[in-house]
Amino acid sequence: MKRVFACVCLLALVSLVGCWAFFHGGDLIVEPDSGHPPFEVTVTAPQISGTYTWHFEDHDLQTTRNVMRMLVEEWPTVVAVTLPTGDLQTASVNLMNEAPVILRPTITSRSVCDWGTYLIPGQRYLVDWNPQRDRYSEKRGVWDPEGDDWWIVSMEIQCAEKTMPDTLFCPPYQGVWHARQWFNQGDVIENAVAWYPVWTGKMEPLTGMPYAPFPESGYPCDACNNRNKTPGRFPSQVAAIKVEVEDEYGARATAEFEVNLSPAGCSR
Repeated sequence: MKRVFACVCLLALVSLVGCWAFFHGGDLIVEPDSGHPPFEVTVTAPQISGTYTWHFEDHDLQTTRNVMRMLVEEWPTVVAVTLPTGDLQTASVNLMNEAPVILRPTITSRSVCDWGTYLIPGQRYLVDWNPQRDRYSEKRGVWDPEGDDWWIVSMEIQCAEKTMPDTLFCPPYQGVWHARQWFNQGDVIENAVAWYPVWTGKMEPLTGMPYAPFPESGYPCDACNNRNKTPGRFPSQVAAIKVEVEDEYGARATAEFEVNLSPAGCSR
């Protein structure tokens, strides 16, 4: 992360009278010494007669005052000042940050089925981790306590009756975790994937991309349904959804949830 400082104001704690010929030693004092951006800190340097040069990312500021109030907007952050003696002093500002909280994702399709029902193998579902509330006002998805940006680091869905994970699709394929809401239509939803339960697509030799059972932007399509690595009819079973997320300050969280699958779907 780049370091960003914003000067709010200058404070003089002591009036400097006359010329000091000696140095009051000591380190920089940062109060508070930790927090979550954005937050203000007051930096106090050793008191010396002369000019202080406070170093910001894009400029320097000179003053005879030994106290500076700053706005810490990003992390990591290092406070730096050159004293009147020519010595450079630095101090780090510590980060206070909570990891994201992962709740059950929102799983939707064109049918009326949603979380808590039996999903149908082979049908397209959108697994959405964005924070939202269901029709019962229950929270779902990933919620960050400080409102930080976050993203998916990894995700896997393993069906109990299979030996290999299902293929997850992120159309249009750009190497990030997102998916169109309905096949090649609708909005692109960040931090979401398209999932066809029990489908593990074979790799297309030229592109190295997995086959999808229906058209998905950026993926080869297997309309004949003969490129599934695990073909056959599957009984009702449980699928385990594992996910790891990270916020913009590096805090990570992992979670695992289960969803029921059945060829009969909602009617089971």
